[in-house]
Amino acid sequence: IRRRSSAKVYPYQNELVSCVCVLLVVGFVVFNMTYFQRRRNILSSMKGNKGLRRQWVSPLSRAFDENGAAHSARNLIVVAGHSVTTSGHLEDSDQDESDWFLLDYQKKRGLPQAIYAHITAGLQAAHLDPHGLLVFSGGETRPTTGPDTEGSSYFRVADAMDLWPNN
Repeated sequence: IRRRSSAKVYPYQNELVSCVCVLLVVGFVVFNMTYFQRRRNILSSMKGNKGLRRQWVSPLSRAFDENGAAHSARNLIVVAGHSVTTSGHLEDSDQDESDWFLLDYQKKRGLPQAIYAHITAGLQAAHLDPHGLLVFSGGETRPTTGPDTEGSSYFRVADAMDLWPNN
């Protein structure tokens, strides 16, 4: 005995499913092409005489939990990030806007100086508080800058400019 299928078969059902699949694939390909082309254009516009996005970590940088300081911390000091670095030459990032990925409304407003002031204030507060733990916060806020975070950018600036207080 043959059972009848409860699913209705509509005319052109297979062709419709095939068309939807093709449209989804084409949409995915077009989206990715435009995204990566846009990213390539932005990154190439950031190229200059300073090079493009070299990672900068000092050989003198400290381990996160050096001497168990994080375990004994009682006070959290947070410096909120506002931008991501785009340069490997961060020694002048307190003045040079091209070291930062800035949106139009952030340009020509002294943001590099403000970021530098926030970093140094956080470092000073952590230096003065023996039970303080400094965290540079901020995530991956700009897709075109890759997997860099605002927090790690602030750390690299502090490292490149050797802003660590002497103990």
